[in-house]
Amino acid sequence: MVFAAALFGLLAGSGLAAEGTGARAARPWSAAEYQARLDRMQQRTKAFYELLERGERERAAAVWPEIERELAGLGDELQERLDQMRQEVMDRDGDLEELYRSSRWREPEIMSLVATYHLAWVRYQGAQLAGDPARRKDLLQKAVRGFSQFLLVNEVPEIYAESLYGRGLAFLDLGETAKAVEDLEAATQAGAPAVAGKARAALEEARRRAAGRAAPAENEPEQLLARLGELVPRAAGGETGVEKDATALARGLAARGGPWPARVESLVLEKLGADGPAHIRSSWGLLLVGELDVDRGRCADVAALAEASAAVNDAGRMRHRPELLFLDAGCRLNAGRARDAAAEFGILLGESPDAPRAREAAYYRFRALDVARAADPALAGEYEDALATYLARYPRADGAAEARYLLAISASSSAAWRRSGRARRRPHAATTSSMRCGPSSATRPRGAPTSRWSPARRSSARRSPPGACRPTTPRPSRCSTASRRATPRRATCTSALSSCGSAPASAPAGSTAWKATSRVISPRRRRDPIAAGRSRTSAASSPPKPSGRDPTAALPPSRSRGACTRRSRARRATRATASPSPT
Repeated sequence: MVFAAALFGLLAGSGLAAEGTGARAARPWSAAEYQARLDRMQQRTKAFYELLERGERERAAAVWPEIERELAGLGDELQERLDQMRQEVMDRDGDLEELYRSSRWREPEIMSLVATYHLAWVRYQGAQLAGDPARRKDLLQKAVRGFSQFLLVNEVPEIYAESLYGRGLAFLDLGETAKAVEDLEAATQAGAPAVAGKARAALEEARRRAAGRAAPAENEPEQLLARLGELVPRAAGGETGVEKDATALARGLAARGGPWPARVESLVLEKLGADGPAHIRSSWGLLLVGELDVDRGRCADVAALAEASAAVNDAGRMRHRPELLFLDAGCRLNAGRARDAAAEFGILLGESPDAPRAREAAYYRFRALDVARAADPALAGEYEDALATYLARYPRADGAAEARYLLAISASSSAAWRRSGRARRRPHAATTSSMRCGPSSATRPRGAPTSRWSPARRSSARRSPPGACRPTTPRPSRCSTASRRATPRRATCTSALSSCGSAPASAPAGSTAWKATSRVISPRRRRDPIAAGRSRTSAASSPPKPSGRDPTAALPPSRSRGACTRRSRARRATRATASPSPT
C-alpha cells in the first residue's frame, strides 16, 4: 500500500527553510513540489544516520539541529494544508468522509506522516548527542509524542513495531523503565521479525534497570562499556558462566542506537585481537558479532562469519557454531534465497543433529525447500526427504501435523505426475490418435481392409502368440438388440507390433495396413465398414464378400446423428460397397 511504501523510504531533511504562514497561504499547493523536497531530504538524513553508524559523533552533532528544524517546518506546512482542506469542506457542509478518501487528501497526509515519523527518530538520536540535560529531556519527550502518533492503529506492522521500539528507548533514557518495558515487550510481539531482535536486546537492559530501581547515571554507558571490555576475553576463553552476561551487556549497549553499535563491535574486535569480524578465532566471538549484525539489520554480513566459524575448533564450537549457522540460514531465508537457506539448515543438521536449534532447523529446512522447488522441480525429492526426516525425528512436534499434510500432498502430486508421464509415453485413452505399423497409410491402396486392435481385450492380446487373431464383440450402443445381433464379430490382431516392422508373412504385400488405435474412437470413425463386414477366417488376407442378407444390418450405429436410423446405415453401406477391392 502507498502508506507503507512512503514510510519505508526513510525520507528526511532538506535544504529548504521553513516559510512563514502568510507566504505559505499565498503560495498554491503543489504535491510534486513537496514530494521533491522529501526526495532531497532523503539524502541528508541518510548521511546523518551513516555518521552515527561510523561513530562520528562530532560531525553528526553539527548537522542534526538543522535537519530537525527543516523536518518540523515541513510537517507544519503539511498539517496546515490538511487543516485548510478540512475547514473548506466544513464551511460548505460537505462530506468529510469523501475528502478523506480522495487523493488530494491522501497525498499531503502521507507526506506529513513521513515527516513526523522521521522527526521523532532524529529527535531521539539528537538527544544522544545533546550535552544540556534540559535540552536532552525536551527532545526525548518530543520523540515520545511523535512515536505515539503511529500507535493508534496497527496499520503497518513494521512501522508500528519500530514506533514501539523507538518510544521504548526514549522512555528508557527518560528513566521511565516501567513504560519502557511495556513498549519493548509489545515491540517483540508486533509481528515484525526485523524489529523483534533489537527490541529483545533493549528489553533485557530495561528489565535490568527496573530491577535495580536506580536512575541511570550520566556516565553509566561508559562504565558498562568498560565492564564489557573485561568480560569479552573471559567469555572467549571458555568461561561459560560469563558468556551470557557479556552477550546481554553487549547487545544492550548496542541497542541504544547512535554510535553505540559501532563502539561495541570495535571493542569486541580489539579485545579478541582481530582486525576484522571474519578474522575472529573464537566461536563465541563470531556468534556475538553475528547477533550484533542481525540486531543492526546487517544480515548480509553473517554469511562471512558462518564461513569463518568452520575453521575455528575451540571448546565452544559445538555450542556456538550451530547457533551461528541458524542465524545465517535465517538471514538467507528472509532475503529470499530459499535454496541457500535450505542448504545451510542441512549443514547444521548434518554437523549437530542434537543441537538445541536442530528441531527448528529441520522445520525451516522443509519450508525453505517448499519455496525453492517452485523454481527448481528437481528439488521435489529432497523436499519429500526433508519432510520424512522431520516426521521421523520429531513425530510429536508442533509442526508434525503440517509436515504430514505437506508430505501427503507432495506424494499424491508425484504419483499423479508419474501417471501422466506414463500416459504421455503411450496413446492417451481420451484421444483418437493411433500407432501405425507395417506399410504406411500412404502406400495402402484406397479401400484396403484394415485390422483394429481392441484395447478392451488388451490382456488377452498379450497372451496370444504373434500373428494370431482373435474375434472381439463390438461395444454396446444405443441400437436395438436385433441390430446388435446382426452385427458380425470383427477380428482383432494380437501381433506384437511395437517395433513397427513389416506386416506378417501371411499377408500379401500391400494388402493390409496394421494399425493399433486408442480406446475411444471418433464417432465418425468408430467402425470401419470394410472391417465390419469381413469374414472371421479371412480377416488378414481376404477382401469382404457380398452376402445375401441386407447389408445395412451388419453396420454399426451412426454416432454422428445420435441414433440408429435406417438412413444412416444405408448411407454407410453405400460407401462400403462402393469401395474398390484389391485385386
